[in-house]
Amino acid sequence: MAKILFVYMEGRRSRLLEARAGREAPMEFLFGLTYLEARGYEVDVLELTDLSPDRNSAAHENLLRENIRLQQATRFTSTSHHFVGSLDILNRYDGIIAGGDGLGLGISHFIQKGTVKPPMFMVTTGMLLHTQLQVRSSPLMARVRDIARSLYYRFVFGRNRKRRRVYGDLLEASSGTLYFERSEYEMAQRMFPEYANRIHLSIQCIDTDFWRPNLATNRDGSSPDYILFIGNDRGRDFELVQKIARHLSHLHFVFVTNRIRREDVPPNVTLKQGDWKANLISDVEIRRIIQDSSVVVLPFKSDDLHTLTSVALQAMACGKPVMVSKTSGLWEPEFIDRQHIWFIHSGSLSEWCEDIEVLMRDSLSQERIGELARRLVEGQNNLTVLGSNLEAIIKQ
Repeated sequence: MAKILFVYMEGRRSRLLEARAGREAPMEFLFGLTYLEARGYEVDVLELTDLSPDRNSAAHENLLRENIRLQQATRFTSTSHHFVGSLDILNRYDGIIAGGDGLGLGISHFIQKGTVKPPMFMVTTGMLLHTQLQVRSSPLMARVRDIARSLYYRFVFGRNRKRRRVYGDLLEASSGTLYFERSEYEMAQRMFPEYANRIHLSIQCIDTDFWRPNLATNRDGSSPDYILFIGNDRGRDFELVQKIARHLSHLHFVFVTNRIRREDVPPNVTLKQGDWKANLISDVEIRRIIQDSSVVVLPFKSDDLHTLTSVALQAMACGKPVMVSKTSGLWEPEFIDRQHIWFIHSGSLSEWCEDIEVLMRDSLSQERIGELARRLVEGQNNLTVLGSNLEAIIKQ
């Protein structure tokens, strides 16, 4: 079988080593590695922190300057300067899977120059989406939103020749790209129809074996009584969740994030500093925090275009009801409001607080939504789906 190199940012190898040592660790951010390994592929891992480029070399300095200018001009981040002096590592394999846009952009620089020979497949992580026009949306404005986006694709984005050229070169250098965000996938399809056969969409997937309900009951027979907010992604509305907690001062909240300061939270909030890459709180502990919560709340900014985040899917896999802002990016039609998930449609403070109080008083609805959420995510968002999608792109 083919030898495949997975290239990641930091935080992946430690989880893989834990799993191989027989300890529990989630595998979703390995982007299909364990699936391909089980299928007989020979796989290796390279993290950016493994590389030691000669920072005094002219090649490194020139690429670093070029990447700084690129980021300032396009908001695209390339890691090409990290690979200076390490191209022989990349060339030992039959294929390379870049676990992120910045990594793909960095490796594609050398593919274009002919100094990296193996085909590269890229798992996208939202780089193109972050440049997209943000349009406030409601059900009645869906058509207006689509028209506005089409105009943006055609005129505004199209005029940024450098951004278009750089991303087009990235697609040219990639043998296949896998998108998890429908908005980003559609943008790529519309902007670069010449690469349509290299642009693929996959539903977001998580490790449903790791993220699971806790079937053991509490010793004193009591049920969990706190509301959980978790995450550091830029699309989350950190200001709104603090307002919610202040307004519902009679309820207990737990925040797991490094984007909120301790002095800014009210007394009814327990704040835990969390960062996935730094592994400040272990994955097992995060799972326990989710399992012990009553409800998980995820307010997003109204103009955010992301689909359901991994945190939402992890909580649903743990059998917890998730309350989430209904942004224009939430596209999965299988997720039914008040059945698998609880959407907050207006995003207003009053709607959030009223709905939280309703659900917190209704333990039967909490249990019903949690059970249906677990069943759905376990069936359609598991790692086998992700791995098979990735293997199909490689074979193609």
